[in-house]
Amino acid sequence: MDHEPSKSVPSPDNDDADLQIDLLRLSDRIRRIESEDEVLRVCATALGELLGLERVGFAAFTDQPDVCEILAEWLVSAGMPAFSGRIDLKGFGPDIAGRLRAGRELAWDDAQARVAGGDPDIAARYRTMGVGAMLNIPIMRDGEVAAFLYAHSAAPRDWPLRDILLARDVCERAWSSLERVRFQAEIGATNARLTMALEAGGLGTWDWDLRHDRLEWSDALFSMLGFAPRSVEPSFALWRDRLHEADREAALAGLERVLDGDGTYDEVFRVVRPDGTTRWCSSRGRLFRSETGQPVRMVGVLEDITSSRASELKLRESEERFRLIVENALGYAIFTTDSEGLIDGWPPGAEAVFGWAPHEVIGRPADILFTPEDRADGAPEWEFSTALREGHSPDIRWHLHKDGTRVFIDGSVWPLRGGGGRHRGFLKIGQDVTARRRHDAVLKASEERFRVLANSVPNLVFGSTARGERTWVSRQWTEYTGLRDAQSAGFGWLQAVHPEDRDHAMEGWEQGAASGAYHSDYRIRRQTDGAYRWHQVRALVLPAPPEEPEEWVGSAADVHDMRMMQENQELLVAELQHRTRNLLGIVRGILAETAGEPELAEFRRSFDKRLGALSRVQGLLSRQDDRFVTLRELVALELQAVSADWEQVELTGPDFPLSERGLQTLVLAIHELCTNAYKYGALSRPGGRLSVVWDLRADADRERLVIAWTEAFAKPVVLSGRSGFGRQLIEEALPYQLGATTRFELEPEGLSCTIEIPLGSQSTFQPD
Repeated sequence: MDHEPSKSVPSPDNDDADLQIDLLRLSDRIRRIESEDEVLRVCATALGELLGLERVGFAAFTDQPDVCEILAEWLVSAGMPAFSGRIDLKGFGPDIAGRLRAGRELAWDDAQARVAGGDPDIAARYRTMGVGAMLNIPIMRDGEVAAFLYAHSAAPRDWPLRDILLARDVCERAWSSLERVRFQAEIGATNARLTMALEAGGLGTWDWDLRHDRLEWSDALFSMLGFAPRSVEPSFALWRDRLHEADREAALAGLERVLDGDGTYDEVFRVVRPDGTTRWCSSRGRLFRSETGQPVRMVGVLEDITSSRASELKLRESEERFRLIVENALGYAIFTTDSEGLIDGWPPGAEAVFGWAPHEVIGRPADILFTPEDRADGAPEWEFSTALREGHSPDIRWHLHKDGTRVFIDGSVWPLRGGGGRHRGFLKIGQDVTARRRHDAVLKASEERFRVLANSVPNLVFGSTARGERTWVSRQWTEYTGLRDAQSAGFGWLQAVHPEDRDHAMEGWEQGAASGAYHSDYRIRRQTDGAYRWHQVRALVLPAPPEEPEEWVGSAADVHDMRMMQENQELLVAELQHRTRNLLGIVRGILAETAGEPELAEFRRSFDKRLGALSRVQGLLSRQDDRFVTLRELVALELQAVSADWEQVELTGPDFPLSERGLQTLVLAIHELCTNAYKYGALSRPGGRLSVVWDLRADADRERLVIAWTEAFAKPVVLSGRSGFGRQLIEEALPYQLGATTRFELEPEGLSCTIEIPLGSQSTFQPD
């Protein structure tokens, strides 16, 4: 059933004394509760226990018509299903929410049968929630439903008027107590906000009862005067004694004026705290008089203004610094105009930039600083109107100096506004960047010349970072590869490099970052026919300030045809050397047939060994692994040919690569030295020592390769006094063919031979 509640809330049966006592106890208990949730929970518990119910709760409607939110709930046992959060009432019967919102009380003795109305889903929901009978009481405030109570019995039951009246009574007590809690919370929050506001504003309050001479101070005021809150008894004498000696008379005189006359107390003074520190304070108060005109009370606030006084001092100091900056910023033109554009402020910086003295320009229009062409285009008017409309305007243009020359100003125009936003004039600030402007023009012209040069040479020119990332490419690169700037940027340029050469191309950048120069050869695809052609790529880092990132500039030259010619030449040289070795073999065969007589055996052996030395060097020159021939390799090869004992030999020197020019003559000389050492010298007997040391030496004219051949014989030998073929090679052939300087000294105890070969056009070797 449902019905409208009566206007008044009847009490339960007055004869039921026990029930009245329970309700009084409930009121007394909830009167001491300060939590909304706890008030509702205690009331729900009391009603549930008084009526022997299984579930009692309070809910409030949300902004959705059929949805309510559970505020608090009591259950007879923890095993009962509980309602929580938001509940859609449409699932509990037709128009339950609408009837409750209309202020109707709902009571059903058998909820599953009567509310469900034959709907099995609703009946099942009531069974699941353990609802057999249900009572709903709306709580009305100001003609609106503020919330409602729901009371459930697990089994069907009647709801006599006595129970409904009891539920109404509990609802009224619960909501009245809840409103009290809310009001007290609001009052507490308001007081807290007021206290916070006063404390945040640095305000302390005082209240002076003049009739009884009693003062009350807030905690903040105690702290301002340097006392712990409530640690001393507030009094007029205590406040007077805290006043700074220099301010006491004025502060007391202001108070006397208010007491003798009317108005408010408003004084600024210093107080000296017990610890000796001084604080600036501002005190404002109001005097209240009795009906007879006698002063009875003063109430006011005390504010610690020490920080603001310090800020005022800093502001004055800041204004003075600003004045000094403006007057000394001679590289900046800073001046002001009135609202009509007439100059009314002309600091020294403006005079330094434009040449005009203050008395020459003040009162004149700022237009005199603009060039004739800018004045004709309306630039002054545009700057002022833009500044008013946008808040500022750029002023980056050429201006006129007093002497007629031009200065370039990089600056802006700002409107000056007074109180209420009233326009008062304009501020113009600009830096004289004439020198930088001209430097930029020179730099731009230089960059343009470089661009023209880069686009004129046949090489593929590019810019890069130290990591090999392209920053720009020349027109020739784009025409050759088909890759534009955007496609080549970063590492996009690798698309044009042969896949087999890309790692090699990037390795060069890793090495170049350390040396400052990039060297690499790789193949680049030509877009016209898709052919990959060899290019010699070189790049150098450009000079730049330390704080600027490194920029590299490089070029790629097409060396494909030259490389093919070199490869063909290498093939021809290899073929020639191969045929030379074959020819030497034929000569050795002819020698064996021609000089076969026994008496020519010694000649045949010597000549054959010398031919062998020539054949060995030809073998080194004709190998296919692209390695250079080194001096160490030559000496070791010839020593092996004579079966040297390596325990007697010491080779010392760097691995210098040798060129083919003059190499055969040097090999023959080394061969003769090795042969003689094995037959007659240090290697002919155990105990002898051979040392070969070579190095590069430099003098004022050129570098030289110096070879020192030193033999220590195992025992002294008898010198024959004649000169052999090896000595003739060293002392005659090497100077003639290689421009060498030689020294050959043979002693009974050993041999010392020095060969110095100059580098340059006649050099026999070159660094790799």
